[in-house]
Amino acid sequence: MKRVYLLLLVFFIGLFLSILHKPTVETDILKAVLKPNTQSEILLDINKHSNSDINVIFESDTPDNLKKQSNHFIKEIKENNLGDIISSDNAEYLSLLNKHPKVFLTYKTRNLLLNKEYDKVAQNSMTLLYNPIGIPLVSVDKDPYLFVTDYVTSNFHGYVFDSDKFYSILKIRPHDTGKIISLSKNYDIYLSGTPVHSYKTAQKSNFQINLFCFIATIFVIWLCHYVFNSYKIFFPIMLSILFGFASGYIVTTLIFHTLHVLTMVFATTLIGIGIDYSIHYYSHKTHDKLFYKNLTSAMLTTVIAFLLLLIPNIPLLNQISVYTIGGLIGVYLFVITVFPYLPFESGEIRENIPLFKIDKKKFYIVVFSIVMLGSFFLKTDDSIKNLYKPDKTLFRAEQINQKLTNPQNKDVSFIVVNSINEEEQVTDILNKYNVEYLCHTKFVPSPLRQKENIRLVNDLYRNNLNSYAAFLTPVQKQNLITQNNSIIDSFVLKSFYLDSNKSFIIAYNLKKDILNSLKDIQIVNIQKDVSQTLFQCRKNIEPIIPLLFAALLGFLYLLYKRAAFKILIPPLLGVLISISVSQLFGISINIFTILTIFLIIGFTIDYSIFKSNGGRQSDIAVFAACLSTVFSFFLLSFTSFKLISSLGVLLSVGIAASYISSCVLFDDTEKI
Repeated sequence: MKRVYLLLLVFFIGLFLSILHKPTVETDILKAVLKPNTQSEILLDINKHSNSDINVIFESDTPDNLKKQSNHFIKEIKENNLGDIISSDNAEYLSLLNKHPKVFLTYKTRNLLLNKEYDKVAQNSMTLLYNPIGIPLVSVDKDPYLFVTDYVTSNFHGYVFDSDKFYSILKIRPHDTGKIISLSKNYDIYLSGTPVHSYKTAQKSNFQINLFCFIATIFVIWLCHYVFNSYKIFFPIMLSILFGFASGYIVTTLIFHTLHVLTMVFATTLIGIGIDYSIHYYSHKTHDKLFYKNLTSAMLTTVIAFLLLLIPNIPLLNQISVYTIGGLIGVYLFVITVFPYLPFESGEIRENIPLFKIDKKKFYIVVFSIVMLGSFFLKTDDSIKNLYKPDKTLFRAEQINQKLTNPQNKDVSFIVVNSINEEEQVTDILNKYNVEYLCHTKFVPSPLRQKENIRLVNDLYRNNLNSYAAFLTPVQKQNLITQNNSIIDSFVLKSFYLDSNKSFIIAYNLKKDILNSLKDIQIVNIQKDVSQTLFQCRKNIEPIIPLLFAALLGFLYLLYKRAAFKILIPPLLGVLISISVSQLFGISINIFTILTIFLIIGFTIDYSIFKSNGGRQSDIAVFAACLSTVFSFFLLSFTSFKLISSLGVLLSVGIAASYISSCVLFDDTEKI
């Protein structure tokens, strides 16, 4: 009984420390695969700053209705303090254009002025001036060459016309994403952006966790009655599972500062894994040394498999590893320590359960056929796109946003610069190669560039104005030179700044020759960089697979001698069938497919251990354990998160295949 008190004492101390620690729940999908360090810090920083806004996309038949919708929505956002408007209220910017028309020159116009090609400047300006559908943004007496109009129309887009619809995009830095989503239901608008995806992922995950736990609980009640003909043992079984959940949570929250929401989704599988130990305990009427040897070795082999998941530097895998190990050890200790003192016994154990007595020759032919067929479709793909698939509403919103902001679906890179002057040096290179980009200095040039532009424009006015602007009076011409010569020094777009020193340029389709010109500048491509990280992690973890088998074989050999080789065969077949089936269904091999190898082996090796060393009671326990585990992972296949649902499918197939293999290899006539 002292061991029970000691276990509970350690548990409650850990629980108290976990409550004090108060870890936050992370919903950012990118942080599930990237751990903050010197290499990924800038990538995560850019992702945070560039994807921290909600894109509100308005759609209407006319620009007037579009503006009315936008104004009304903005009013509600401001009145309820739901977020900061980033891009819609352009009154301040329009004021700058009117007060400082000389500072806004396109790259093309500036080069013409530098080369004193005033005739070409005048010719281009005349084309704009007499454009029947063009509207000058600044009056001609302040900007007779329409430099401001040329600058804005060349660099930015207003309303976007698509088929018979008009669109505009409002960016909001949210204070309360949930309330913005609720407010949007009153409008005919689309929402996109990382905050919306993160919020809905968290909401769905919370719902799915509760739903899966409820379904799994009902399943456990049914399993207790089906196998043990008793509802009573449901209570000690659930106590052990709850103890395992809490143990995994305590250990994980004490080790990690944040807990990813997907870790919590995956943690529901503890119901299927942890229940195995309880089933084995109540299936065996006598708990001798052989029973405890088998139970302990089954637990330790699973722990060994999960320990190796700490090697790749991927937060989600690391947290799943720690949570599962903590939970399994918690369930194991609860079963061997507390169960003997609980007043519960199973009823009459069911005998007529399926044991899959399959002809070995036919079995091997089927396995060989599946593996060979799968090998023909073998494919690897480490793209981050494989990790997440948004629901239909969000997918539609992202499609529209992509079409409006990047119509050609161009490759997006972020160029990090350390000063406003360095930014303009880089943009000069981008302009030279005709690269499309967006940055702070595209809205307002640097103070140094503004001064140069003012000088160039005044030189133009002195040399070319009389021949060009016959429509202006002499006084107006003189005012053009003497007025509007001040620079803009207080306009800052915070959305382009990572901190007080660093800012970034959003560039599209950077080719190799451009990258060579920018070789000393830090460039981040979120999709490519994350995919490269996943690729490297997969390459790093693949050599660990032989190490896993070697470690398990060595451990099992110490306990079971030569039988260790045969014990490993069913988990190995389960892995081969699972990977082959994944290829047949178009699920490419990536770091998370490799994860299934460790999970299948860790979960199913106890099937071989008990079936090779136990009697009829072990057969019943292994069947029930397999049923509960397959059911748990089958539930995961219904999650909205593509990564987890794919894992659920592959694990269900692999675990079921491993169980069937153990039935074939260890039938009643071939017990070791």
